[in-house]
Amino acid sequence: VISMLELQDNHMHTEGAKSLARALKANSSIISLNVRLNRFGDDGVRVVADALRGSRSIQRLNVSSNSAGAQSAAALAALMRVSGSVTQLDASVNPDFGPEGVEALRRAVEQNTSLQHVDVRQCGGNADDELSIAENLRARQERRDRAKTLNRAQ
Repeated sequence: VISMLELQDNHMHTEGAKSLARALKANSSIISLNVRLNRFGDDGVRVVADALRGSRSIQRLNVSSNSAGAQSAAALAALMRVSGSVTQLDASVNPDFGPEGVEALRRAVEQNTSLQHVDVRQCGGNADDELSIAENLRARQERRDRAKTLNRAQ
């Protein structure tokens, strides 16, 4: 059973992403997927995110530095809204996400309580959205820590 795929910097491009997406739909055991630096482009990141929407096992996803745009950000946001398993998303260095894409991810972070780490640095968003994501995740972690402390005290 394959649970971790480290495919960074393989120059897979969009066609490679489409092949990977087909394989991901058939494999329900992937916990961690790292496809950074593959030149997927907007279509490639989008098809990978769409393929993972049915996964109940994916926890860590790294799609950084893939020349992805607003369509990819929207697909990642859709994944974040429906996934209860994803805890970490690195989508950094995709400057074509733009303000609209980063805003979509910010809204998804607010809805998905399982997320613990989201990196959208250098994605073309505005500083307020990036700060809001960081503050939301920090406050969520503080609540988890308080709950653990209270449970231990009981």
